[in-house]
Amino acid sequence: MEKTLRDIEKYLKPHGKTLSNYDILLANISENDGDNDDEEEMANAAFLSQKEPLLNASQRHIYDTVNRACVKEINQRLFFIDGPGGYGKTFLLNVIIAKEKSNQGTVIAVASSGIAALLLDSGRTAHSTFKIPLQLTEDSVLNVKPDSELARLIKRATLIIWDEAPMTHRFAFEAVDKSFRDLTGIEKPFGDKVIVLGGDFRQILPVVVRGSRSHIIDACIKSSKLWQDVTVMHLTTNMRIQDEEQKQFVNYLLHIGEEKEPVHSKVGKDMVKLSDEMIINDDH
Repeated sequence: MEKTLRDIEKYLKPHGKTLSNYDILLANISENDGDNDDEEEMANAAFLSQKEPLLNASQRHIYDTVNRACVKEINQRLFFIDGPGGYGKTFLLNVIIAKEKSNQGTVIAVASSGIAALLLDSGRTAHSTFKIPLQLTEDSVLNVKPDSELARLIKRATLIIWDEAPMTHRFAFEAVDKSFRDLTGIEKPFGDKVIVLGGDFRQILPVVVRGSRSHIIDACIKSSKLWQDVTVMHLTTNMRIQDEEQKQFVNYLLHIGEEKEPVHSKVGKDMVKLSDEMIINDDH
């Protein structure tokens, strides 16, 4: 019973509520908080010791850079992890979360989609966590009261993870930025919090109803003034594919997504010619 109430309390706090709002006392829970904290710390330490050695070279570089930012060894605060599918982005983010928790930091882990949020440790959707308005404008701010539990959580946070960031409209990030500055009283991007964005710009960008390509690009976070402060770091090793022929095909697809393959405009808009090795000739 106590564990259930404690879990409910944990999920209520980001919404600005506690069990006391529902006339439920936490006296019995607080007596055992130390033991439960110890259990969580042990589980986190075990996860970190098991997973940290599995990081490859590019993951290790990003991991070390973010850790240095969290302990303020470097001044950089905003990062974007470019990770195509299969490159171990979610795995890396969870190891980064575990490391910051082991350093007694407070981590807020969110994602732009529900499925991506489920894959993060204690992850939730960004709109739910930060109370981002559904109808966004350039002047939008978060619906967070300064004296709420969520406001206190944001002030306390030492690291914020935001996966699948390219899917979200830039107005959402700008709303979070403005509100974080107001809540922390610090006039720096996102109130000088360490922000780690993740995603792949080759995949789904923000949805703009009846929008043209230029509208979609304008809605992307790369079009925001915040992007100039972002350090982009790349994952370079596909963790799912080991066969050399498959790797070549995956790299070919990435080149198409990055517009590095020649386009044959005479044939049609955005038309790419396949290599001879990929074409099956029908002699019949």
